[in-house]
Amino acid sequence: MRSRIVTSHLCYAALTLSFIICATTGSHAAATEKVLFSFGAFPGDDGTYPEGSLVFDAAGNLYGTTAAGGDKSYGAVYELSPSDDGWIETVLYSFCAGCAVGTSPVGNLAIDSAGNLYGTTFEGGSSECYAGGGGCGVVFELSPGSGGWTETVLYTFLGGADGAFPIAGLAFDKAGNLYGTTTYGGVGPCQFGTVSGCGVVFKLSRNSSGGWNESILHSFQGGSDGDNPSARLTLDAAGNVYGTTAGTAPNDPGTVFKLVQTSSGWEERVLYRFKGRADGNSPEADVTFDKAGSIYGTTRYGGTGKCSAYGYSGCGTVYKLEHSETGWAETVLHSFTGGNDGEDPATGVIFNAKGDLYGTTVAGPNDCGAVFRLTPASTGKWNLVDLHQFQCSLSDGGSPLGDLILDSSGNIYGTTQEGGAYTYGTAFEVTP
Repeated sequence: MRSRIVTSHLCYAALTLSFIICATTGSHAAATEKVLFSFGAFPGDDGTYPEGSLVFDAAGNLYGTTAAGGDKSYGAVYELSPSDDGWIETVLYSFCAGCAVGTSPVGNLAIDSAGNLYGTTFEGGSSECYAGGGGCGVVFELSPGSGGWTETVLYTFLGGADGAFPIAGLAFDKAGNLYGTTTYGGVGPCQFGTVSGCGVVFKLSRNSSGGWNESILHSFQGGSDGDNPSARLTLDAAGNVYGTTAGTAPNDPGTVFKLVQTSSGWEERVLYRFKGRADGNSPEADVTFDKAGSIYGTTRYGGTGKCSAYGYSGCGTVYKLEHSETGWAETVLHSFTGGNDGEDPATGVIFNAKGDLYGTTVAGPNDCGAVFRLTPASTGKWNLVDLHQFQCSLSDGGSPLGDLILDSSGNIYGTTQEGGAYTYGTAFEVTP
């Protein structure tokens, strides 16, 4: 493990998500952004390119992953600890190329009550599951001990019916089971190089010998069923599982789905299939609920904005799905314009205690992304306020890809995959 301190007077990058509602244009709020840590001062030791979100432990330390860097250059798990001199970074574990322990973690971490960390790597593992070698990813656990942190591989994906290439992190249920997705694999008709399948939803459960068993809850089939799930799952109080499929082409606009456990197994219900137009296209992020059970999320493309990228039209949306006796109805809360409100929201939204939504956009103002707040008005519309616009500079971050989180005081924390003092990304805090 290696530690270094970045003092609090250094100005670093912040994560941003920008969402705008209805026809309302964005305004600016008197928010304060502070870079807690700038990655890449020592690329051979430090992590670089943080793409996932952060997670707190009970003591107020932050944990996350980087897709690259570490002393083996293929990603790391790190801890950020507050001190009087700033935030201290400790690299807890470094991954290597093509290793059985995994390669390139890009999703969020989950933490249990004992402080153990759980995550996924996009590649690596003990199986060569595609032409040219290399594994299809692993699920891992990091456990603290007197001699440091120990990694245990809980499951290695084989690239067949069990799934391949997990991008998203994991979610716990009340019994301590782990749930996740893989972007490919399964028994669907999709093809990605030499790996087939449209992605799966999986569950890992402890067995009597202390290991973990995988079960497949759903194997996507493409078309109206969706494909390419790339976001973390969300569980409700009843144990139902919710998620999104991003789709793999402009004419495959994605879905929001629900998995319900029945007496005969898990049953998938597509709650909404996007049309790829004003209603949104390519939901790459997870979903969240309000107190009434309505669902909120983002699409990276689609909407009424004039953006065009990779064959997609539109600058992205923030949407709400509301249930009625006739099914689920979608309302677009904001359609991004690509101007001051930003574009390409790649992460989900979160509620604060007042019922406002926070989020980020990857691009937009300065082409570096932003952090935003959406506030519901009495008219039913939502008003956008820009809390921070990233600069992609040595004194600020850019292009956030991980979800935001809140502390008990309502302060916002996140990461950027670019920018900062060494150009390898940042961890930031925004005080709204």
